[in-house]
Amino acid sequence: MSRIFIYPKGKVGIDLAHLLGFCGIEDVSFIDDYREDCINIGEYAKIKDDDDILLLSSRKNFLPLAKTLKDLNLSFKMGSEFVAKLVDNYIANKLGYKRDNTVGIIISGPSGSKHRGNIEEFLREAGVNLVFICSNEQEKNNAQDRIQDSPYFYTYESDLYSRFTFASVMISEGGERFHPSVTPVYISHTIATPLHSLVYSTRLTLTSLRNLLENNDYIFASTKAMKKGWEEFSNSIYCDCDSDVYTRFSLDYKVLPFGAPTLDRYIESTNFTPLSKFALVCLNSDITDLKATMDLICGLLENKIKVHYRPHPCQRHTNVHQEIKNNFSCDTNFKWDDSVKLSMDVIQRRPILINDVSSMAYTYAIASKMPTILYLNEKWASMVNPAGGGGVFFMIVESIN
Repeated sequence: MSRIFIYPKGKVGIDLAHLLGFCGIEDVSFIDDYREDCINIGEYAKIKDDDDILLLSSRKNFLPLAKTLKDLNLSFKMGSEFVAKLVDNYIANKLGYKRDNTVGIIISGPSGSKHRGNIEEFLREAGVNLVFICSNEQEKNNAQDRIQDSPYFYTYESDLYSRFTFASVMISEGGERFHPSVTPVYISHTIATPLHSLVYSTRLTLTSLRNLLENNDYIFASTKAMKKGWEEFSNSIYCDCDSDVYTRFSLDYKVLPFGAPTLDRYIESTNFTPLSKFALVCLNSDITDLKATMDLICGLLENKIKVHYRPHPCQRHTNVHQEIKNNFSCDTNFKWDDSVKLSMDVIQRRPILINDVSSMAYTYAIASKMPTILYLNEKWASMVNPAGGGGVFFMIVESIN
C-alpha cells in the first residue's frame, strides 16, 4: 500500500489527515521544514519510494512550495483535490449514499439553530441522507442532538467545500464557495420581531451579506418580513448608479419563502398536557441583564411557580447564565436546561413562556395556544408592538427597570 505524506503540516495539512482518517486511512505522515516533530522536505527526498503519494496542502504558498518540489524532482498531488475525491467516493461507495438523495450541512460557529434542526428532522423523516461538516470537535459536540447518528467530519479549510460533490445540496453557514455541481442554500434565521426584517443580519458586515447572496443559489426565508427584507437588500446591494445597473444586478430571485419549520414541528405534536404553576423561562443575556433575571426567577419561585430555565443556546456558558445556574440550582423548583434544542417533552407540557426578543415568542405561542410574556427592558419594550405585527397571537409586554 502506498505511503501518504502531507507537506507542509499546518491547519490545512491536519485537516487533510483527519479526512483521510474519516475515509479509513490512518497511516499518514507529515513533512514540514519548520517543525521539529516532522522531517523536512530535503530529508524526505532521500528516503522516498516510487509509489509514495505526496500531498501538497498549501494553496497560499503553492508557487514557492511547488518550485521546491520540482527542484528536488518530487512529484505531488494537490491535497485538497485528492482528499475531496476520496471523501466523495467513501460516502458514495462505503456508506452507500446516492448523491441525489444526500444533503451536506455545514456547522460553523455556535450551534443551536432550532430552525435548521427542525428542517434536518424533516429531511430524515423523508429518507434523505445527511452528512455534517464541522470545524472542530467542540462544534460537533455542541451539535450532537442535530447530528445524531449521521456521519460527520471536521474541516477548517474552506477550499475543500468547493471540491466536495458527495451531496447535491449543501446547507451553508454563510458565504462558503461550493463546487459548481452543488446547489448551496442559506437558511436565514427567523426574525425576532416585525420591527426590523433583518434584525439579526444587521450584525453581519456588508461583505458578509454580499457573500451570502453571491455564493448561495437560494436564500430561504421563513417569514414574510424576512423575505421582504432580503429582497430589499438584494435589490439595493449594487444600486450605486442608475436604474439600469439596479435591474441588472438584482439578486432578489434567489430569495424564496420557506414556511416556518419550527412552528410546523410544534403544531404537528398535538399531545399537549398543560401543567399549572409551571413557567418556561428563555432569556437572551444581551437583552435581559442579571439583576432583572434574578428578580424574575425569585418572584416566580416565591409564588410557588416551578421554573424551567433555558438560556439562549449560544449563551449557555456566559457569566449571566452561569450566575443564574449557580444561584438557583439548589432549589428543587428550578431546573437548568442547557440543551441546544428545546425538547418536545417540554413543549408538550405547555408551560407559559417568559421570553424576550426571540422568534420563539410567536412560534411557541401559536403552537401551544398559550400566552407568551415578553420580559423586556424599557428600550425594547418601547419598540415592540405585537398588535402592529399582525396580532396573530396574544402577548403581554412587561417592562422592567
